[in-house]
Amino acid sequence: MDEATFKEQLSEKLVNLRKRRGLALADVAAASGVPADRLEKYESGLILPAVGELMNLSRVFDVSMNHFFTSELSGAGVEVVRAGERWKVKPQTDTAAALNYSYEALSYRLTDKGMSPFHIEIPPSQGVEVEPLSHEGEEFHFILSGEVEMTVGQETYHLTHGDAIYFDSRLRHSIRALGARPARMLACLVNVHRPSAGESPIQRAH
Repeated sequence: MDEATFKEQLSEKLVNLRKRRGLALADVAAASGVPADRLEKYESGLILPAVGELMNLSRVFDVSMNHFFTSELSGAGVEVVRAGERWKVKPQTDTAAALNYSYEALSYRLTDKGMSPFHIEIPPSQGVEVEPLSHEGEEFHFILSGEVEMTVGQETYHLTHGDAIYFDSRLRHSIRALGARPARMLACLVNVHRPSAGESPIQRAH
């Protein structure tokens, strides 16, 4: 699917999910942490969200993240995504602060899966102002090539080819590519349920 079609499909899904739940843009913004003006652009199909923002929106609307990527969901237990079938999302200039990388969804047809794997490419961005994001879940990143600077919470880590990092996605995090070449990495996001204070085991199971 080309980028224009994806924008159209995503905007339609976001509008339908929000209206089905009777929510205003301000309600979704407050629950997801995504600014209302940016949500409006997503719903209008003008720009595309970052992976972490999709994770937050899927939590607010109570759908899996792959809901946003495909219209032909499969209940099968196996999915093969060929190299030419990856779902690619590229950053736009006006959202560079939130999305300073392109990403390819490596699995988007299976329903009810626990992991969301992506291939991510980050253009040289040393010195670029990048807005940190946070969302529910956990993340694992494996650096395939290049060098990156990843800030998680108050700490900054320099990672290069073969390095890996795993962290709680609720910590505000951002990433930049160092040097003159793009960096590439494999990222797996997991939406983890953490019980709130006073939540019973039955509520957690539900």
